[in-house]
Amino acid sequence: MPAWLRWTILLPLGFAAGIYIGLNDFSVQKGILLLGVFLLAFALFGLSAFHTVFRTQNTGKVEAYLRRTRARHPQNGLVLDAANGDFDAVERAIPRICNKMARTSALVSLHLERQELAQAQRIVDEVQPASNRNYYKALISILEGDFQRAEEYKAGIRSKALQHVIDAEIAFKQGKPEEADQAGQLALAAAGGVQKFVLMRSLERQRSNPSRRMYF
Repeated sequence: MPAWLRWTILLPLGFAAGIYIGLNDFSVQKGILLLGVFLLAFALFGLSAFHTVFRTQNTGKVEAYLRRTRARHPQNGLVLDAANGDFDAVERAIPRICNKMARTSALVSLHLERQELAQAQRIVDEVQPASNRNYYKALISILEGDFQRAEEYKAGIRSKALQHVIDAEIAFKQGKPEEADQAGQLALAAAGGVQKFVLMRSLERQRSNPSRRMYF
């Protein structure tokens, strides 16, 4: 549903509810009316954003959302720049990320993209939650050639999509392109929203990279 239509539905209802409550004493019925307006607002705006960020298979919709919100939310611009391979812009944006967990994850990702394993190792234990930390540790292990340890860390990753990413990276490093492609397709099928957008863009960049070192 386009934004203009959501506002067209919500604004008249909110205006009418405000007038009604203003002209009458507060009661349980009016409280229920307020709650209804709030729930409708959440359904129209909050659920739409949630679906775009986490669930949609429409990567064009995700990209449009990231572009539209990057000014208000620097981390969205960072995700967009990373997906497009502009890692100098990512480096400039990281200090502007207010959330420490997001900032640390972004910094670890940047170090891994640049193959700066020592720098990634120094801060990877600060990554939260544990599932994300295990994902980054699995990637570090793969880049170090320790596939058994990567498998151990994979067991602590909650996301099925990211588990398949680890499988794809291991197969790629072991010189098994068919297995890597199969795991890569499973990762894309299991992903949604921003995660799917980033994986697809990363795969596109890697396929066109003559000195490719990773699957994604």
